[in-house]
Amino acid sequence: MWFRKVTAGAFGHLRDESLKFGKALNIVYGPNESGKSTWHAALVAALCGQKHGSGRTKAERDFKRRRKPWDDPDRWHIALELVLNDGRIFEIDRDLNVPRTRVLDIGMGGREPTDDLMNQGSPDGARWLGLDRTTFPLTASVSQADILSILNLGTRQRKSERDALQERLARAAAGGAGDTAAGAIERIRKFSTENVGLDRRNAKRPLRLAIEGVRSAEIQLSKTRDRRQKYVDLARRVDRTRRNVRLLEGQQAALRALGARDEAEARANQLLEQTTRLEE
Repeated sequence: MWFRKVTAGAFGHLRDESLKFGKALNIVYGPNESGKSTWHAALVAALCGQKHGSGRTKAERDFKRRRKPWDDPDRWHIALELVLNDGRIFEIDRDLNVPRTRVLDIGMGGREPTDDLMNQGSPDGARWLGLDRTTFPLTASVSQADILSILNLGTRQRKSERDALQERLARAAAGGAGDTAAGAIERIRKFSTENVGLDRRNAKRPLRLAIEGVRSAEIQLSKTRDRRQKYVDLARRVDRTRRNVRLLEGQQAALRALGARDEAEARANQLLEQTTRLEE
């Protein structure tokens, strides 16, 4: 996914400003309080949107308090142009005050896409990436505060915090599931041991039972193949016998026909002799 342009109609202190990105590496730099974090928040909000309805979290309430324009609260608007890997170009236009968002397929003449992007009452563009508005910020960015907190510590504390940040990054890569990949692998190994088992002679777990079942089935399959081959051989012998029977029947019919012909010729000769004597 390539973010082509993000536009802040009114977002934080930004008013009617746009930030364009190239296809290669983009570096956004500037002094403190120049709006870098605001642009980052605007981009994420434009892509993912917000949950609409009751039960907002503290983080969502803090986002509204920090990013909604103070001097123009009725105008809270952002837009994003992006290009997917398959070349489709989309425009997401959001009014953050109300659950009203337009998602248009620019390459198809501005038609609304048929993709199922709805997530808790609002289109969530992170679904194009197989993520959602909860997991996208965890995997797409690292908080500057987390990094700075490590740089300001002593050597021992820095190592401890560095390990903690590494663990948080691993959790973020796992979708914020609350555990690292190593922990997930260990749970998979434990589950496999308890529910699958090992290939040991006296084991009673499903794996060993399945292996024994396969071996028994292979033996039965071999016996069945032998019986089938015997059946095929017998069927071939029956076919040959039937062909011989038909051949013999044909020969018998031919012999009968020959006998009938000889008998007819003898009778004809008899009649001819009788006719000759009568004429004489």
